[in-house]
Amino acid sequence: MTPKILLLLLSLFPLLSAGTSGSFLTLLPEKKFVSSFTASGTEHRISYNKLLTRRLFIGSMGGVFPVADIHFDHIVCQASAAGSIYTSLQNAGRKYKVTDVNFYVDIFFDFRLSPETVLRTGWGHTSHHLADDALLPGVTAVNYARDYYEMFVVQQLPIINGSAYGGLYWTYSFYSAARELLQNCGDLLYCMVRWI
Repeated sequence: MTPKILLLLLSLFPLLSAGTSGSFLTLLPEKKFVSSFTASGTEHRISYNKLLTRRLFIGSMGGVFPVADIHFDHIVCQASAAGSIYTSLQNAGRKYKVTDVNFYVDIFFDFRLSPETVLRTGWGHTSHHLADDALLPGVTAVNYARDYYEMFVVQQLPIINGSAYGGLYWTYSFYSAARELLQNCGDLLYCMVRWI
């Protein structure tokens, strides 16, 4: 490490004091601003689902990890990193076939607007792949990835001990298996409203 970088880090140390009230930055905060979006089928969490009408199981492993609380004037922002992997398992008698593997990565910035309201912004990447067990002779796998921005408003509802949230994703790039840009999906805009 060069002396200039070390000097810069030492000069910033008073601002970076973890857990100190009134500091500019609190590293690894203990509490999340936003709880899990439990109604989301692709939320970052550990889950196990069985589709009752098919012999298919979907499992996931992941989570949302608060990295820092940033304090500026009266504004507080929580930066978080999230990641998860989803896979589908098809019952094939005495064993299961892994049919697909899907990866999700998000960076969130949660702004507390009031004690009950949080604005979540961020961007993410997802990629979807057929697994080896799903491929049949003569079948070509169509894997894809997409990058997106997201914005949600989360409202805590103490009367029901829960929350309501709604928001949108804006997909700005979509890639094929060859990683060629297929199209600019900037006009693809949709809204999702979910209740917890």
